[in-house]
Amino acid sequence: MDRIKPKSDPVRFVRASDRLNQFLEEEKKIYSENEPLIVSKLCKLLMMAKDRVVSADKLVNVKREFGFPNDLLVNLVPKYPEYFRLYGTPGEGKSYLELVSWNDNFGKSVIEKRAEEESRLMGIRVRPAFNWKLPPGFYIKKEMREWIRDWMVQGSGCGGGGGKL
Repeated sequence: MDRIKPKSDPVRFVRASDRLNQFLEEEKKIYSENEPLIVSKLCKLLMMAKDRVVSADKLVNVKREFGFPNDLLVNLVPKYPEYFRLYGTPGEGKSYLELVSWNDNFGKSVIEKRAEEESRLMGIRVRPAFNWKLPPGFYIKKEMREWIRDWMVQGSGCGGGGGKL
């Protein structure tokens, strides 16, 4: 029981339980331990966006799907001014998050990084290998297999492939 004003009658308030407080502290710890991963995921998302800009309001709506913390725009973005710039005030409809600087390390897939590491260790160029499976009874013609192989080789060093259209 607490008082709203110094001389008022005591009033019951809803408070977080100790268990909930422990849970919230654990969540905060997990986010802080994974902050570099969260920053890289946000950079990758902005690198894929048109003009490297995303609506901050839309980002807030999908933050959980990407594994971003609730306080993404309040605490994380201002912590990294070398990567992010926030325009406008979120919640008013015209706010945007912009990627300030491009980081080539964020532009490489795990498969490309693994191929580069293998190349460095073995001393010969290893091309990225993408595993893919087809449904039972589905076969690809020889020309298409060759096109896919050429596409995977062509993508090395430029961010993950590109196709011949």
